[in-house]
Amino acid sequence: MDKEPKFDIASLRKHCKELFGVQPEVFDGAFHFVKGEFTKAEANRKIKDFLKKEVK
Repeated sequence: MDKEPKFDIASLRKHCKELFGVQPEVFDGAFHFVKGEFTKAEANRKIKDFLKKEVK
């Protein structure tokens, strides 16, 4: 079974509109203070969780 490839945050951000349907500002909010590499599925979950958060 092939593992899904991981991408650095800068690469995911560059294509966030096509991959996740969000603007770079939303992507930045979801990945604020986050480092590392993520699969597209992991990044998508992180963005969806961010969008569900209550605004304070």
